[in-house]
Amino acid sequence: MFYLISSIQHAQAFTIDCHPEQLITDGKYLTSSSLVELVNSIAHASLRVYSPHSMDSESAMEDLSQNLLNKSKLSQKSEYEMVFLLELATSVVLENKDRLVLVWPTVNRHLQFLLSSHFGRNPFIVERAVVSILRIVNRNLFRLNDEKAIGEEVLICLSHLLVRPMNPATLLCFSIIAILSF
Repeated sequence: MFYLISSIQHAQAFTIDCHPEQLITDGKYLTSSSLVELVNSIAHASLRVYSPHSMDSESAMEDLSQNLLNKSKLSQKSEYEMVFLLELATSVVLENKDRLVLVWPTVNRHLQFLLSSHFGRNPFIVERAVVSILRIVNRNLFRLNDEKAIGEEVLICLSHLLVRPMNPATLLCFSIIAILSF
């Protein structure tokens, strides 16, 4: 038992020494391919939280499909893990707003997934996904006149909110309504 506690403390100290927050703040210095891989890894990790089996086998994809059909509520731990990964992806995207065009397709698909009806029983995930969309849109509104038209693609992401089925179990919380009213 002592060795287990010691190992956990050693792992925590090692993680702190690695300064994981640098991944976000120094993310703007990543090469383009590294940035794309980082965002892809975050989205893939989120899928693994939703369906914890290996994503390499066909049975794992069937399990994921079955989970999507069941629409069961995630555990609180899984919900917090999904929100953490979403916030991590959002922070990386906001730090790399000049290279948003590289990662936007992946981020957009991930946000669509989080806003889908599969998370109707997890309103906290939906709330954080909406706040992430609003943060990304707010940061990129000035890019509407850009030749790459990424600003328009980001604004189109807001339409995901309109097609989302609304019922009492999936209504957006009051904090989002407060943000939208400003």
